[in-house]
Amino acid sequence: MTFDEALRELGIDAGADDASVRRAYLRAVRRHSPERDPEGFLRVRQALGCVSAELEWRRSSGHPARPTPDDAEPSADAVEEHPVEARAADPAEDAAPPPSRVTPEERILAGRSAAQARPDSADAWEELVDALESAGRTDEAAQALCDAERAGAPGFAERILYDAPERASPELLRRAAEASSPWLRLAAAAALRERGDPVRAAEVLTGLLADADDGSLPPPVVWGYLDTLQALLAAREHDAALALRDGLAREFAAGSELARLGPHAERWELVNELLAVYPFVPPPLWPPLRVPLAARGHAPAAREVRAFAVERPLVAAHLAHELMHRAPTLFAAFGPALAPPEPAWQSWARRAPRNVVILGWVLALLLMAGFWAAMSRGRAPDGRGLAPGEPAPGQER
Repeated sequence: MTFDEALRELGIDAGADDASVRRAYLRAVRRHSPERDPEGFLRVRQALGCVSAELEWRRSSGHPARPTPDDAEPSADAVEEHPVEARAADPAEDAAPPPSRVTPEERILAGRSAAQARPDSADAWEELVDALESAGRTDEAAQALCDAERAGAPGFAERILYDAPERASPELLRRAAEASSPWLRLAAAAALRERGDPVRAAEVLTGLLADADDGSLPPPVVWGYLDTLQALLAAREHDAALALRDGLAREFAAGSELARLGPHAERWELVNELLAVYPFVPPPLWPPLRVPLAARGHAPAAREVRAFAVERPLVAAHLAHELMHRAPTLFAAFGPALAPPEPAWQSWARRAPRNVVILGWVLALLLMAGFWAAMSRGRAPDGRGLAPGEPAPGQER
């Protein structure tokens, strides 16, 4: 999913801040609940991850964001392409009453009363979670998700696993990992990734592959597999990543995996390249080489690679050779940084060819002047050559 597609999915513009993104996400989740529309819910989760990564990149790189109102309106393209979703995302229709009439605390009290009166109603609990999130009380919102799941409200197990994985109980994780629903097992894998256990997440997804029919994984599920592969690579769990990659490759029809992957094809290729060059990558270079998987700005990583190449040119040259033959995408990104540094004189000559030409002319003129002076000392004033032993003009015999 591209950044523009993620913005359209959430119904916001490119200048939205974290609070606006969070509100848009909550509105989108109410339209695409995990229970009724699991594929739509995963698209919303993917859009949230894409936009959040973009905002984080802006903060880390100092990239300026365009100012936007707190409640971003859907863009014209979003209204034209997805009129129903855009209308549903309209804050005037879907958000709480204006603060001038109902305070945040009153909304929270009303939501708690509704949840207590109808503990099995997903809408009542959603209203409470939305009110708590809007008031900035994220810890209480996460606890409300757990209370809703314990009360038996549908669709909240996935919400806990995705939005509050640290609060998921061991029993919930076990039930989700063994569930018949692929969407719930995918949520369990996401929670395990967030809790720093990508190996267990890979085991859950490997079991899902074993239970699935060939070619039956929809694209949103493939996105979860690629996230797990990326987490395994970050943890340097090479064997687990290879096993999961091989199982996913067998799931695709031979020769058509890239066509089925669609927008995930680039990440799939990068994962395969990283696994191919893993034995040749020195530990200090592993973090920067994984940066292209994050999809934005690998210039700082290239500087790290360049610094390593200056310190250890032979190792860098060997890695560049392996990247050129095994990982063309990574070689295009980091090959120039891995090139051996030029000698100072060669760098000066390459960067200042005009100075070299000028220096050549100066040297040529000096040589000509010296030659002319030497010739002049060997001739008489009338231009004839001097006989052997005859003094030069101005010299005594």
